[in-house]
Amino acid sequence: MKIALPKFMTIVLTIIIYIIFIPMYNSVSSDTIRCNDNLIFCLSWIGICCFAICVILWHKLTNKWFELYTIFFAFLCLFMFGQCMMWAIGIHDAQEIGRNNLFRFGKPATEQGIVQAQLLSIMGIMAINCGVVLGYKEREKKIEIQEIACIDKTLKYSVLYQVSLIVCCIATPATFYQIIRSYIINSIYGYGATLYNANVVASQNNIIALLRFAYFPSLVGMIIGSHFRARTIRICYANFLLFSLLSAMAGDRGEWLFPLCILIWIHHEFINRINFRKIIVYSVAALVIIRFSVAIRNVRSSGVSISSLFEAAINEENPVASAFFELGRGMQHSAILSERGWKAYPYGNTYLLGLIGMATERIIFFFIPEYVSLATWYSRDYLGIDYGAGFSIIAEACVNFGPYYGMLMLAFIGVILGRLLFSRSINHEDPLSLFFLIGTTYSVIQAIRNTTLVATKTWFFSTLLIYFVAKILLNYTHRNVIRGER
Repeated sequence: MKIALPKFMTIVLTIIIYIIFIPMYNSVSSDTIRCNDNLIFCLSWIGICCFAICVILWHKLTNKWFELYTIFFAFLCLFMFGQCMMWAIGIHDAQEIGRNNLFRFGKPATEQGIVQAQLLSIMGIMAINCGVVLGYKEREKKIEIQEIACIDKTLKYSVLYQVSLIVCCIATPATFYQIIRSYIINSIYGYGATLYNANVVASQNNIIALLRFAYFPSLVGMIIGSHFRARTIRICYANFLLFSLLSAMAGDRGEWLFPLCILIWIHHEFINRINFRKIIVYSVAALVIIRFSVAIRNVRSSGVSISSLFEAAINEENPVASAFFELGRGMQHSAILSERGWKAYPYGNTYLLGLIGMATERIIFFFIPEYVSLATWYSRDYLGIDYGAGFSIIAEACVNFGPYYGMLMLAFIGVILGRLLFSRSINHEDPLSLFFLIGTTYSVIQAIRNTTLVATKTWFFSTLLIYFVAKILLNYTHRNVIRGER
């Protein structure tokens, strides 16, 4: 089988980095290599160069710069290596890893812990990218895009639209209720009341939280199901814009940023291609959004209001750098666990538990009565805090398999993602396949700075739910059509 040159180069580069990674990580862990600011600076630039090469080789392989995988890869690098990107150009922040205390431990990460986390982030991102490239498959030239026999494409669009509309009508009020509730509480007590206060967190309705999972995928389903009808697009865009504004006012830290990027990709790919002039306009808009998102971070602890938000936005010196430091904290979990040991989670493999418990964790409790999810265990038992600290896709792989075999697991995950989500062999002309692709990508991005269980729950109660209901209704309607013809 002939292997494309960009794919071959990606595999070779990743193998070389892995060969270097193993002895270097081992030497850092055993204090054989002296860790200092110069080494941290060098690793920051090494990571940037490696990631840039990955993007260039992906472009050579697919002949595209902007697609779902590049969105996923950009947020993977941002969440796992964002602070290092700022360190590479000499920018630092008082709240960065290495200066700010790590939760209950009462002290910042050591230089050794930071170097270990950098090595894990570089190798982990490279492993995922290599896996995606390995799993990537071009559409065979002999196969033309055809509909499944005897199923009308118009019926597919109609069913997807109707199911998504019903879900959206249920999920939207629940989502906006939760946002408005957060805004009221944050305005009175400060941002910590909704995320860092145990009583407030415990009072949140689980059903509403589950319904919120389906909010964005239902908008995507409506847009695709309407066959990109202009009226539906305007309604969905207005809905999402209001959601983003209210989320920002409630002190949201950016959960709407990557869905926004996905919507921009949908618009570019299927509605109206974005030209250079629009890129300039969107870049300016992005800078404004970043400035206000950082302003939200700065005022959320004392209460978010319109006046305080504008004042903080005006006084903010470097909003882009601050956004990188805010969003690039995912590396801190690797630093914490590297210094204190990986083999601490006592309830089994979190990937299997995430698959088993995606519908309900009661199934897990039946077999493991003392079970605690990875996110809860990490925040409550390991860190000793009463709010969610998040997690990361790289740290979870290392918790399950250690820092060396964990990289192989990340490569395997990349192969699955490359084959199921990011290959050209996927039929973009089929509305259900396209919806499944976009909705699953949305859920996968959730796992970058969280756990597999959170991602699978998001996927199950949003994309999978809408997809299977649409499939069932499609088959039922199709059988009735055939019976009517007889």
